[in-house]
Amino acid sequence: MIIRSKDGRPKTGDWRRETGVSTKILVLFAVKLSRRLQKKQTNDKTRNIARTDIEHRLGGAANVARNVKALGAKPILCSVIGNDEKGKILLQIMKSRGMDTTGIVETDSRITTTKTRIISDNQHLLRVDEEYNKAIPENLEITLINRIKKIIETTKIDSIIFQDYDKGVITKSLIKTIVEIANKHQIPTLVLTKKTRKPYTKRRKFSEKNTI
Repeated sequence: MIIRSKDGRPKTGDWRRETGVSTKILVLFAVKLSRRLQKKQTNDKTRNIARTDIEHRLGGAANVARNVKALGAKPILCSVIGNDEKGKILLQIMKSRGMDTTGIVETDSRITTTKTRIISDNQHLLRVDEEYNKAIPENLEITLINRIKKIIETTKIDSIIFQDYDKGVITKSLIKTIVEIANKHQIPTLVLTKKTRKPYTKRRKFSEKNTI
């Protein structure tokens, strides 16, 4: 469902204008917060870093959702984030961009995945990752599945994108359940993955893509 120009490259613009409908895409993955830390000149002897500016951006599936929205479709992001300060910043950014947060589940048992890049004079010096990659527990899995079920049952979803980089949110049980629901409602599903594709390729309705 990607609009492309004659040379095959993605075409920017309003999806609704191109298709005449409001396309709704459900995006599922471990969303992350991307931070850019601008620093002052360091002391060469001690390598001290003094922060001068900080910028927050959407990362992970949130970045995919942002690009879907930029094309004129409506992304509905479904994921699990920490009930923490960074999670609240992420939700604020999404809301400020008019993005749907209905599918976001907050929990005290995980932290919000955050990638912090330290930049100086337009040079990328360092990246610090804060994340928890273990599979979500069964109770959280059930909560997320029920949240997705409700969205599918109450909203006309045109497609589901799984962006699966093995960060613990997309479990085998969740894949099986959501694909079965999608098949029942005749919703096409696409997967972007770096891990083994075995859980997906057993499902005939899956369309595998390495890139969008």
